[in-house]
Amino acid sequence: MKTTKYSWIKLIYLYLVSAIAIVMILIASVGLIKTLLEEYVFDVKSYEEIHVMAPNYDCSYDRMMSPPVENEFGNTGAVALSKAELDDIQMQCLENSIIKAEAISDNNLKRDLINWFAMLFVAIPVYLYHWRIICRKPKND
Repeated sequence: MKTTKYSWIKLIYLYLVSAIAIVMILIASVGLIKTLLEEYVFDVKSYEEIHVMAPNYDCSYDRMMSPPVENEFGNTGAVALSKAELDDIQMQCLENSIIKAEAISDNNLKRDLINWFAMLFVAIPVYLYHWRIICRKPKND
């Protein structure tokens, strides 16, 4: 059978799409393995988790302002809090920061896993479809 210009273009297209799909599969596999190893084997901390472990600027005494209250003259002013009350507020702030950081870290992990699995679920069928067409092609072109 005589090869035509269009059969060569089709063959180049099929091999090119298959190669791109293989690259996508490799990238998704590496990303998925990296994410799983970081989270479940080596317990690598995310930025949010590290930020909470460091002295938290949001929960420092300078940042914790007392809520303004209105006096009988209609003026607002800050209420002076005792050291114990400030310590309680700071501990509550730190606990809330830890909970928020864990939620952000969990969300980031889920997002990363979904991204890598989505890439795999797209690339594998694309590769298999195009490679089967290549394999069906007669060898005597």
